[in-house]
Amino acid sequence: HGSIGRVATASAGIAQGNRIVDHKVRIWHISPSAGSYQAKLAHTVANDHSGPIRGIAFDPHTNHLLTCSNDATVKIRDLQGNCLTTLNYPSDGSEPMLLSLTTLRNAKVVAAAEDGHAVVWDLVHHTHRLIPHPSTVWTVLALPKGDFATACHDGYTRTFTLDATRTAPTQQIQQFQKASADSKAKSNSGPTPEEIAKLPKWEMNALTQGRSEGQVQIFNKNNKAVAAQWSDVSKTWIEVGEVMGTNQNAGQIDGVSYDHVFPIEIDVPGGGVTSLQIGYNNGENPFVVAQKFIDDHMLDQNYLSEIADYIQKRAGADGNTPTLGMTDAATAAPTPMDISTNTSTTPTYQHLPFTTYRSFENGTEPKVFNKIINKCCEFYDQETSSTSTTIT
Repeated sequence: HGSIGRVATASAGIAQGNRIVDHKVRIWHISPSAGSYQAKLAHTVANDHSGPIRGIAFDPHTNHLLTCSNDATVKIRDLQGNCLTTLNYPSDGSEPMLLSLTTLRNAKVVAAAEDGHAVVWDLVHHTHRLIPHPSTVWTVLALPKGDFATACHDGYTRTFTLDATRTAPTQQIQQFQKASADSKAKSNSGPTPEEIAKLPKWEMNALTQGRSEGQVQIFNKNNKAVAAQWSDVSKTWIEVGEVMGTNQNAGQIDGVSYDHVFPIEIDVPGGGVTSLQIGYNNGENPFVVAQKFIDDHMLDQNYLSEIADYIQKRAGADGNTPTLGMTDAATAAPTPMDISTNTSTTPTYQHLPFTTYRSFENGTEPKVFNKIINKCCEFYDQETSSTSTTIT
């Protein structure tokens, strides 16, 4: 009976060396087939974003598709997926990942940015507005009456409107603005007295063992935050200096200070996403930092180049980061990989074959090593106790 509808999908791409490639928009025609439905690929547009695609939306008022990406842009497309125009993130050179987008009536587009903003484009008047939030904005959602909602990393969902008669009380708006301003000021002014009080005491630093050469740790020394580096040779902490104002991306993870702290999303088995943070200091090798992050969180080794590329792009020239032969601007936090349209009947498995290897250049911590050994023993016991073990 012919096609009864269309579905648009977008993919994050696949890792190829040190690049993320083949991020695509696909248009499928849906038609009935033997009591079910059949999807036929009708159009494909590949790699017109310079990074993985993070969100896709349909505007019923204009019949346009829209996609947002790690490259800090939104592309407005026709129903075949072809790009009609590009909306760039309005900033002074930063290029945050755009994690989600939606469309509103009156030709407005809203996107969620990982740098802590919701951005609203007015396509009629060719204007834009940045709405600061206290932390990363993960999702935006269109609501009735032209309103929209944001989901922020601080645990709050907020609703925004253009109707002056339905705005929140003045005190509530001021609290939101103050939380956003305080968050930005905090990243520029260093730790507060309350945060300093929670730091380990400098006079007790001998009880805190460093994990690796050059590790940076923040201590409380005479009620001031001081940074110290671990020396593997002398087995002591060497004071570097007082922690003062930092760049906007600076922060701490588990009490350790970094020049840059970036959010990373990791897909988990069975669906869903877990949010992590990665710390990076100016001058460090992004591949070494990425490898340690993978080891610490027991992640798939295939994420290495994606995480390293992401660090290199986010830190930029301010971080004096070596390019390591990377010439492509594509970046990504770990995201779902592209699903092949291969229709081969050859059996496939979730875990096998494992085509990469795991290396431990400096040995491994007993905790991690024991997990590996226990998992190998567990697998061996299952295999030997059953003659019909199925690997999925």
